[in-house]
Amino acid sequence: MFVWLLVAAVVGGAAAFLLWRRRSRAALAGGPEFDYFAAPEPQPAPPPSPPAPPQWSHVPVRPLPKAELPPAEPPKPVGIVSSRLRPWVDLKFTALACDIEPNRLVIHFDIEMLNTGSSAARDLLVEVSLFNAGPTQQQDIAAFFERPPGPGERIPGILPLKNLSLRNSIIVERTNITPVELGGKQVYVPVVAFNVFYRGTGGEAQTSASYLVGRETGGDKLGPLQLNSGPRQVTGLGVRQLPIAVRR
Repeated sequence: MFVWLLVAAVVGGAAAFLLWRRRSRAALAGGPEFDYFAAPEPQPAPPPSPPAPPQWSHVPVRPLPKAELPPAEPPKPVGIVSSRLRPWVDLKFTALACDIEPNRLVIHFDIEMLNTGSSAARDLLVEVSLFNAGPTQQQDIAAFFERPPGPGERIPGILPLKNLSLRNSIIVERTNITPVELGGKQVYVPVVAFNVFYRGTGGEAQTSASYLVGRETGGDKLGPLQLNSGPRQVTGLGVRQLPIAVRR
């Protein structure tokens, strides 16, 4: 029994030694490798030749399956992104002076058009009309805003965030003015309305606004214009924008 135990120990030691030598050669051939096990000291082999080493079958290394990742999201845009490029024209009206003549009334003004949109406003047509302040002024202005554009000369265009100012005059015959009797004097309160037609990337567009004109008093209300004080030019005018407007 003791002899067989000794033979088994010798065989086990030889197999361990051969395995250690085989692992050492593989590590040197393949490059650096981390081995956390210490090799045992070799034992002297007995005279009988050891049995043939066991045959090791090669087991191919199978790569681990790749984890399925969710599809990458497209990069999100940064900055200001407009879903629809189009122009927007805003108006600023300044009344400069009013000439009161025997047969007519002339109002000199500046009209500033600012394109606050994201594309050019093209082929602009500016129309202006003068109305009498009174009970029917809202209906008269609304009818003017709904009129189709006329055959007037058009302005080539205004680029985005750019402005264009025009100086012009509107003339009305005294027979078309409806004066109001106030304290024994004939006074007139003019209302000036604008239609601005233009074209953008989406087609036709329109901006319309209306303004009350009178003598600037420094308060919320304007002073009316006196008509029976002889021919003269009235300066120091103010304007107040009325709520009736169109922006489309």
